[in-house]
Amino acid sequence: GHVAGSLSTRWDAKVYAPVDDADGQITRPAFAALMYPVITMETGVDGGSRDHLLGPSPSEAQKALYSCDQQVSAAMPPCFICCAADDPLVPPFPNSLAMFQAVRGVNVPAEMHVFEIGGHGFCIGGTVGKPVSAWPDLFLRWSASHGWIKGPASVPV
Repeated sequence: GHVAGSLSTRWDAKVYAPVDDADGQITRPAFAALMYPVITMETGVDGGSRDHLLGPSPSEAQKALYSCDQQVSAAMPPCFICCAADDPLVPPFPNSLAMFQAVRGVNVPAEMHVFEIGGHGFCIGGTVGKPVSAWPDLFLRWSASHGWIKGPASVPV
């Protein structure tokens, strides 16, 4: 989730010296799908996630740069966010909810779903028999509503 969030907010960041013509291509994603994402590196982040990414003593500037919600701009692609309220590793606030608020704050199209039960890393297999099993259809409907895919017969738009 953090990688997808970073790619959607910092797609134009220069992170290495160009090697060939391909490095000059626009890398902005058409859309972002953030599933139970780590968003913030500030208060409320899972310490392990921040430590693995930034080390044990990150500066305030590093924490701000790698907090996806602080990097949102109107150039960000539309965003689909999905998480579970009972996620013990990446709670919806200050992660998914903060990202949704930031994205909508710059008028970028966004849709968010918070399921009561799902935990962390529910993917598709971990959703059987739970309300969170609706997320793939919700994502397909959202994608079709933006014209990125043709809605399958089972997913009316």
